[in-house]
Amino acid sequence: LKLVKQSQRSFRIIHYPTTEVVIKAESCYEAIPVNSNACDGSLMSSLKLELQPVLSGSAKDRYFRVSSFKDLNARLRSVIQKVTCPAAPPAEPLEGPCDPSTNRGCDRSLNQVCVKKDGRNLCTCPPGFQKNPVTQCCGGDLCNPELVSSCPHPDVCKITPFGNHRCACLDYYYRDPKTGACKGSQPPAVSPALEECDADRPCPEHEECVRTKAGGHTCQCASGYERNYRSDKCQLPGTCDPTIPESCDQRKRERCLPDGDKYTCQCEANYKRHPITECLTSYFSSAVSVIDECTAGTHDCDQNAKCFDTDESFICTCNEGFTDESPDPSQKPGRVCKQQIDECTSGTHNCSVNAVCINLPNGFVCRCKENFVDFSPNPNHFAGTDCRALVNECADKTLNTCSENAFCIDTREGYKCQCKEGFMDDDELRNPGRNCKKANRICSEGGHDCDANARCIERGASSYDCVCSAGYIDKSPDPSKPGECLRQE
Repeated sequence: LKLVKQSQRSFRIIHYPTTEVVIKAESCYEAIPVNSNACDGSLMSSLKLELQPVLSGSAKDRYFRVSSFKDLNARLRSVIQKVTCPAAPPAEPLEGPCDPSTNRGCDRSLNQVCVKKDGRNLCTCPPGFQKNPVTQCCGGDLCNPELVSSCPHPDVCKITPFGNHRCACLDYYYRDPKTGACKGSQPPAVSPALEECDADRPCPEHEECVRTKAGGHTCQCASGYERNYRSDKCQLPGTCDPTIPESCDQRKRERCLPDGDKYTCQCEANYKRHPITECLTSYFSSAVSVIDECTAGTHDCDQNAKCFDTDESFICTCNEGFTDESPDPSQKPGRVCKQQIDECTSGTHNCSVNAVCINLPNGFVCRCKENFVDFSPNPNHFAGTDCRALVNECADKTLNTCSENAFCIDTREGYKCQCKEGFMDDDELRNPGRNCKKANRICSEGGHDCDANARCIERGASSYDCVCSAGYIDKSPDPSKPGECLRQE
């Protein structure tokens, strides 16, 4: 597939070699585009990771490899939604406070709305959204409600008052003042990373006490460690904490399991990672875990079909000797497989006795035998139903009606007649070569008695006329024999 930008709100998807589909971004009213400077710190990071397999070929042409068009329903649509949506307009200049009835005076690109509070009109976050202290946006990145992985765990994708969707914290969650990520049910009175540290107040495990620009001291992760925004602990990159229930994304069927001398987020038994959505966050290998329906027996393939597991789902393919008669074979093949019938062997075909029957997976075709001609009513679609022997009518005079002064030419469908040289065809349009008469050559061979100042014009097969040339007049005494020409004075 090649993704080509067609307009501000749509992309044209070319499915090589011939298929072409236009996909429009429908539900992205006032969404933030990729090149926007507002609210795009984490958006750019996650979008870059999501587009990693897309942008691998060229910076201008975006390629997205999918096994079938069903994959466009969520994942690629999410990419298109983020790339094609027009930028939200900035806050309109307005003297005085904002207007709650129109939201004028508030920055829509930051997902702000105008409300009346304590007798004053203020720009604030809409219900269900919290201000991100890092990006100053009300909520997280733009997201696709059809794609669970478009928001980092434990965020959920919610619709905004402006028609687009953003990641939001669940009820009883708050946004961390350092990372902007959704965390536990109650915010701490003082963030651990902001506490002073010294000999009497040492830093937690894997952290070290460093001097700040303001002259104080604070704890930060030691070299080789990074802070987990869920637990606020410093740990090795890619590891998890089995004592924290939400250490891994349960929506993606991941569990914190032993991995050598450490713990990592892993897929459950009979599940596997999806390569397209791998590493959507910088803290965990949060790949989507997809169950193997073929092994688990949860597929709906026909009993006469094979089940092949794929990254997204599974594919059914009818066994050899069976025909796919599924209701939607292009999108869901192998759901109904019927045993093929050999019409050629069973004698249920309608081929001519002078034709060869060829069995095919979806039926049969007829081909006329050598030296037989196909006279079927519809030879392009149903050939070989009427095969007639190839006969040379020219070899037997009784089988053709050509004139004795014509050539007989044998053809695949019959024969045709053509008058010989020196003979004229009296019925060339309707019955060519059937009535051939000797050509009139009296004038050309000099067999006429026209005056020297007259022109000889052949008429019919054996007659001619004499016509005086220009500048001469006919003075013939016998009108039936014109052509005695004298110069005109």
